[in-house]
Formats: sequence, structure tokens, C-alpha cells
Amino acid sequence: MIFRFINLSVLVLCLSGCQHFGNEKSPRAVGENFCRFMQTATETNLKNIFTPSLVKEIDTAQRKSDRIARRNPQDKPPLGDGIPYQAYPDDAPICRVGHIAQEGKQFRVEIHHQFISEREKRSNWIDILIVHPFGEDDWRVDNILYGYEPDYKSNLRHALHAVF
Repeated sequence: MIFRFINLSVLVLCLSGCQHFGNEKSPRAVGENFCRFMQTATETNLKNIFTPSLVKEIDTAQRKSDRIARRNPQDKPPLGDGIPYQAYPDDAPICRVGHIAQEGKQFRVEIHHQFISEREKRSNWIDILIVHPFGEDDWRVDNILYGYEPDYKSNLRHALHAVF
């Protein structure tokens, strides 16, 4: 009887406030969840909004980095600071979706990383999520273009290979 109550309670809580991540109905929703995950959630949640091919590249790079760490425990491994999901390692207190542009079947979703203090505002930057259709009614991030170069040539997929 107690288990039925617990299961029912969990169901009611989820119906009232849980969100299903990984079934993103729009490129904007992908960007909003990206910001939420970058500020509050785990890497597992973040991977739920990525394409399978991007997740595979991330996992492959992480395994390589882990092997290097095991072989050289005295040295910092290539991904010792984690996967570079944004241009800079600093966590800006504000992450928001900016301009969204369609290019063929994909979308470019601006992610604005912003600081609050006047002194830090010079450090604001914009990364761009490349969002692809996934299935019938879903969207996923296929790459992240880093905003520290004006032409956005650097990106997550390149960084995962260049680090080795």
C-alpha cells in the first residue's frame, strides 16, 4: 500500500512540474534547456538535447582523456577541466537564448552568456548552437560554435579532436 502511495505521489509531482528533456519541440526550447542545464543540471541532462553523433564524439573523447589520465596520473589529462560546452570556462550568471536563424533544415540558436557587474560585462559572449531536426517533432544540438572568434570557426566538435 505504501508503494502505491509513493508511486502515485511521484506521478502527481511529475505531472505538475517535471519536464521531459530530450523531446524538444522547437529550437528555442533546445536553447532554453541548454541554458538551464549549463547552470543547474548534470552532463547527462545536457547530452539528452544533443544528437547521437555528437554524444558519440563526446564519449569517445572522454574515454581517450580517461585512458591518458590512467597512464599518466601525475599529469592533467586533455579534458581535465571537462568537456568545453561553451567558449570560456567561466560560468556567467545569465544564460539566455538570443537570435534564432534558420539555415536550410537546421537552426542557429544564439546563446548569450552575460555577467551582471559593469566590470565583468566586457566578458560577455555569444555562442551558437547548431540545432538539427531529430525524428518527426524533435530538435537536438549537433554542434556548438564558440563565440571567442568573430567568425565562429572554433566549435565543440573541432575542440574534441584538437585536444589530442
